[in-house]
Amino acid sequence: RLQRLNAFNALARAGAATPAMLGQIGITPQEMPTSMLSDYMVALDKVSGLANANALRGTAENVLRTRLVYEGTLLDLSDQSNAPWWLMSSGDEGAIKAVIATLGRPGWNDDAPKMMVGVSLRQQRGRWDTTTANAWGTIAAKKFGGLYPASAIMGTTSLSLGQQSVLKSW
Repeated sequence: RLQRLNAFNALARAGAATPAMLGQIGITPQEMPTSMLSDYMVALDKVSGLANANALRGTAENVLRTRLVYEGTLLDLSDQSNAPWWLMSSGDEGAIKAVIATLGRPGWNDDAPKMMVGVSLRQQRGRWDTTTANAWGTIAAKKFGGLYPASAIMGTTSLSLGQQSVLKSW
């Protein structure tokens, strides 16, 4: 079932998936590992002619929200131990793909910065746990940077030390 889901996700990204293929997957969003659930969310946006697209997207998003766990600012997944290693998946990859799947999506704008920080803090010595996670992390960072450019930061920073104060406008 996971291989069929992987194939559907790949075909959808290439623009070759059809709504009829969904019936062949044979797995519900609740059963999908998070990395594949995130791919599924992206795939649903790429399949044209999908009659119940909004309901499928809503279900997938609700399942994803239940799996996000924050330990301080670190983002964990409640099912990260179920990542299918034989499909070169890991907990880091699942968290990164969750960020990619939700960036720019209605209802997720308040979560995006917190998720990106949480995913960044998963790094050990400047990298994530697998090569594929590092590749997906690069994609997530570029997508995040495109949606939240550094030039959009506005405000004033105030620094004080003893009697001295400095104000910096951004």
